[in-house]
Amino acid sequence: RGLTAAAGAKRLHSRRCLLPPGSLPAHPSPDVLLMADPIASAGAAGVAAPPSLARPQLLYLWLVSLFVTCLLIANIVGSKFFSFGSVNLFGTEIFIEHSVGMFCFPVTFLLTDLLNEYYGPKGARRATLIGLAMSMVALAFITLATSAPPAPETRTFVPEAQFDRVLSNSTVMIFASMVAYVLGQLTDIFTFQAAKRLTGGKLLWLRATGSTVISQAVDSLAIMTVIVFSSQVAAGSSTSTRAE
Repeated sequence: RGLTAAAGAKRLHSRRCLLPPGSLPAHPSPDVLLMADPIASAGAAGVAAPPSLARPQLLYLWLVSLFVTCLLIANIVGSKFFSFGSVNLFGTEIFIEHSVGMFCFPVTFLLTDLLNEYYGPKGARRATLIGLAMSMVALAFITLATSAPPAPETRTFVPEAQFDRVLSNSTVMIFASMVAYVLGQLTDIFTFQAAKRLTGGKLLWLRATGSTVISQAVDSLAIMTVIVFSSQVAAGSSTSTRAE
C-alpha cells in the first residue's frame, strides 16, 4: 500500500502544496515529503494515512456529533426550570414552567428525522444508541467528579455544595431520563417512517414537525410517569420504615 518517494513526488507535482513546483530534489527525503504532502509521506513511511470520508459519511458524522452534543447539554442543564408565566383556567391559576433542556432537546428529534430521511431507520437508531452510550459515559464521569474529595473552599472556584447541587442527580432522575430518551427517540423514528409512507416521501417539514411533537409528548409523559411512580414507591418505603 505504501507510496514510494518518487510516486509521492509525482503526486505532489500535480497538486497545490507547501513547496513551490520544481523545488523538490530528484530523490526527496521523508522530511521534505512530509512538509510538502503529509498523506504521501505517510504512505511512503509505511504509516497508515487517515481515511478519507465520502460526503454522505462526513455529513452523518457531523449530524451525529451535533445530536450527541445537544443531548448531553440538555441532560446537564435540565435541572433548571424557567417560567412562561401563568394562566387562569376556570378559576385555577396554572403556572407554565419547563426545563431549560427544552432549548436543545427538541433539536435531537429534528436531527433524528434528518438521519431517518437520508440514512434510514437503521442510521437513526444507531445515532440513538450512540447518544445513550455517551450519556452513560458522561454520567459516569459526572458521578466521579461529584464523588471526588473537594479541596478547601479557598483553593477552588466553586463551593462543593453548589457543585453537587447542580450536577448531582438522583438514580430515579437518571433512570427516568434514559427511559424517556429511548422511548421518545424510537417513537420519533417510527412516527416519521409511518408518515413518510402515508405521504409518499413528500412534505418533509410536516413529517418532521408532527413526529417531533408526538415524540416530545411521549418523552414528557414517560419521564413524569417514572418520576411519579418512583416517588410513590419511595414514599411507601419510607412509611413502612417509620412503622417498624
